[in-house]
Amino acid sequence: MFPDKKRTIYGEKKSVHVKDFNERDLLEAIDRFRVSQVETGRGQERRIARARREVESIALAKLRAEFPLNGTAGLDDLAKAVSRGELDPYAAANRVLVGG
Repeated sequence: MFPDKKRTIYGEKKSVHVKDFNERDLLEAIDRFRVSQVETGRGQERRIARARREVESIALAKLRAEFPLNGTAGLDDLAKAVSRGELDPYAAANRVLVGG
């Protein structure tokens, strides 16, 4: 992005410190990123994906609150049964929700 700038990497997170990088360069880079997100539609895709995850998270939380899980149906045992072909995933999910 800025080939003439010196880059030094610090720490495990691999954050990049760019020397001689001024505020105008940063604002221009942000603006280019924003324009590319609009032009490619990627920004809208990211907003939709984020909203989808939020809706899904809320729905799952409500589901968990409304339906008591069957305490005797161990998820690990059910997962093993599904992986061996002894149960299909839908039957395993029913056992978690209603027992059996």
